[in-house]
Amino acid sequence: MSRPVTTNYLSHYGHFANAAYHRFESWSDCAPCQEFDDIAQFNLTAAWSTTTMPAFSRGFVGVHSQRQEVVVVYRGTTHPMDVLADSQVIQPRYMASREIMKDALGKLVMEYPTYDVHFVGHSLGGAQATLAFLEAVSDTSSFGDIRLVTFGAPRVGNAVFAQYANAQLSSKHSALRVTHESDIIPHLPSSLLPKHYMHSDQETPSALPAHSRCSGTCTTTCTIPGLALTVPEYIRQSE
Repeated sequence: MSRPVTTNYLSHYGHFANAAYHRFESWSDCAPCQEFDDIAQFNLTAAWSTTTMPAFSRGFVGVHSQRQEVVVVYRGTTHPMDVLADSQVIQPRYMASREIMKDALGKLVMEYPTYDVHFVGHSLGGAQATLAFLEAVSDTSSFGDIRLVTFGAPRVGNAVFAQYANAQLSSKHSALRVTHESDIIPHLPSSLLPKHYMHSDQETPSALPAHSRCSGTCTTTCTIPGLALTVPEYIRQSE
């Protein structure tokens, strides 16, 4: 079930993205998660934290029955300079947790076949969420509606990759890439590098409601290079 992009929509998935920066064994152990009514009733199915560098990955997957959605969330980097790493680092980070995520997600999709599946991430977590989303939409036999929501995500691949990502979008498979004019991370890695990194489409600068949709290239209409923004800063800008 597709939902309109509103301040509540962005805040909801922003709360999930922020939760990935906290350590917890169960959802009830995540104090910040209990502060928000929209995610307090989330049921955690699996969580991971790989420690081998550079393939560090942390995230979780679970189900929100009240909203009829399965949510997969990836934590972002704790240091903006990590985003300067190219796709040779982004892919190992995704692959480090891929089997854990796919196993848990597969069980949830079988149990809740009519629920939407949302992939969510902030910063470098947004890059991992993008790879997970694209892999999911290629398996059309196993999923229903699939949504991607990222906050301040870096560029993941080159123009060929961006074109492929755009071609996967449809009424059942949507992507929302949220950026802010003061966040430098969406401008990294530089499009001037030999691999010519480029964003896919569906960029939505916050804050709402005065937002606009932008195409794959980052322009000053959408983002102006500045400091890296945290998830709470994105949420405050959207409220």
